[in-house]
Amino acid sequence: MSKIDNFFQLPAANSDQPILLDTPAPPSSSLDKIRVSGGSPLNGIIPISGAKNCALKLMCASLLTDQTLYLENMPNSLRDIASQVELLEYLGCAIKGERDLMAINAGPIETY
Repeated sequence: MSKIDNFFQLPAANSDQPILLDTPAPPSSSLDKIRVSGGSPLNGIIPISGAKNCALKLMCASLLTDQTLYLENMPNSLRDIASQVELLEYLGCAIKGERDLMAINAGPIETY
């Protein structure tokens, strides 16, 4: 076994067999895959926050309409998002955000 193989070999809970993580993706796929084998079944929920770069583009897209744009699963705690909010508010947008929700209205903007 190589050093890399040893790195990805983790002890399984309540089992004598290790959990092996197999990360290489097949050549036909651009996505990485993780295979977990051995041990007890995995379960649970892992919340995933929104993608920052997509969120920033959607926030800019709000400038194209005078209607309110409602965005969910926003990574509002990131500095880049806060900077974009400051910029849009400077331009005249009305923005309200809480938790992972955001509403942007660019209707008040008449000219710039």
